[in-house]
Amino acid sequence: MLTKLEIMAAVNQTSLMPGYKTYTYRLVLLPHEEFRKKLMKVRKEFAEKYQLRNYPKAAFLTLVKFEQFAMMESRIIQKLESLTMRQRGFVVEVNGYGSYPDHSIFLNISNTSNVRNLVHDLQSLKSLMHSVNGKPYFIRDIHFQIGSGLKPWQYENGWKDYQKRHFTGSFVAEELLLLKHVPDSPNFEILRRFEFRNIAVTTQPELFGEFH
Repeated sequence: MLTKLEIMAAVNQTSLMPGYKTYTYRLVLLPHEEFRKKLMKVRKEFAEKYQLRNYPKAAFLTLVKFEQFAMMESRIIQKLESLTMRQRGFVVEVNGYGSYPDHSIFLNISNTSNVRNLVHDLQSLKSLMHSVNGKPYFIRDIHFQIGSGLKPWQYENGWKDYQKRHFTGSFVAEELLLLKHVPDSPNFEILRRFEFRNIAVTTQPELFGEFH
């Protein structure tokens, strides 16, 4: 019978094999460059004014986060291609600021239904994203974060200021991006782009009898 140390050693050895290496992935919507610059300007100004050490540096909207073995990539990509080919592009509208009392300030997405529907469809792939490291995370609160984990004074002063401000913007979601984070790398890389093609998938009916 294997000892605990022998089991751990076997797991560690397996994780070193190419197909068994685990990576962190994200499925995201990426706004156009002008919107991204506008969003990052707001985040940077807020961080500087309210002394935030960390704030979101990526201007994409994350829909799903998960960890998985490298050998599962091709199967996940195949399923995502099938799913996104049926997806229709849609507009994401951002309007004004919102908050979660005492800890977070964000930009509101005023029309969340299309994003929620897409997330719902992606949940059909949940079993492929489930790994030994845990379950996938599907977004529930759909917005662009400005500051989170705020101290009381940061939230109180920040919300007093930003609830009076105006922000409007929009972008067309035309593709879904699969991002991959490699250990020891500071950034995510784009692994694959999936274009929304709005192609109806039909099945060929079976024909019975003879032609006349």
